[in-house]
Amino acid sequence: MSYRKLKRTSKKIIAHISAEIGSRSLKNYANLNATRQYILDSFLENGLKVTENKYNVKGIEVANIVAEI
Repeated sequence: MSYRKLKRTSKKIIAHISAEIGSRSLKNYANLNATRQYILDSFLENGLKVTENKYNVKGIEVANIVAEI
């Protein structure tokens, strides 16, 4: 992925998350998962290799998303 495309994709992801999904936290788990899925889908659509590092916080599964560029 070129630097320009990566920059455009990143801006699109950030804009969507902040404007469409909103607040994300363990208290707002639905939005947290919606964000997780949106980022995964966006990266995969752009041909990036994606992995999730899943872990639990207070018994709730969360994940860091890692994409190879």
